[in-house]
Amino acid sequence: MSCTVEIENLYIKLSDKVILEDINLKAEHGDFITILGPNGSGKTTILKTLMGFYKPYKGIIKICGEICTEKNILNCRNKLAYLPQNFEVDKFFPILTKDIIEFSLKEKYYKNEKALKIINEFNIQNLLDKPFGLLSGGEKQKTILAMILLREPVILLLDEPNLNLDFLAYKNFLKIVEKIYNQKKLTIFLITHLLSHISDLSKKVIVLKSGKIVFSGDKKEIFNKKDYLEFIYD
Repeated sequence: MSCTVEIENLYIKLSDKVILEDINLKAEHGDFITILGPNGSGKTTILKTLMGFYKPYKGIIKICGEICTEKNILNCRNKLAYLPQNFEVDKFFPILTKDIIEFSLKEKYYKNEKALKIINEFNIQNLLDKPFGLLSGGEKQKTILAMILLREPVILLLDEPNLNLDFLAYKNFLKIVEKIYNQKKLTIFLITHLLSHISDLSKKVIVLKSGKIVFSGDKKEIFNKKDYLEFIYD
């Protein structure tokens, strides 16, 4: 399915405070977009708004050509998969890794060909009978990613997947994301505040500051700017 994401003149207010202001962006099908910016700049709010967690104060969101409203938000959301920053589960909570995988299935994982394939690709066979709360950060990331990909989304939203991972674990996670991107040509939005964590496949960059887009364009263009670090983070 070919699918675009369009945000037009978007404003988000939370507790009478403007969090996002006049956001305009368009992602063509198959774009891999990285959203950069300092903490508190509104990066996560954009993804949560796409998911319908926040109602626009002004502006519209279109996904696959359909304007998303309160009435059809589930239809819009079904095209998306969101990997949040945190998904902590108490280590004593009785839920296994295979239970997480089966949230996206109507049957046991071993009866589903797609589930078996993605479990093998992610190399998480040895985790299936382990309590989810006891997994490492990287193992949890892979499990959640496997679960949401089984829903066959066309747009993947990754909210600072490096946040709870060491550098090597993140690089391994990113390799999986890049493989998925090359195989399925999903549209991907990846949030990070670390320049070293941008995928080589991500050609488009958005820089957010204080709820406003201050740059949107080619990755090379932003990194060719003089004092680009100050531009992004000051």
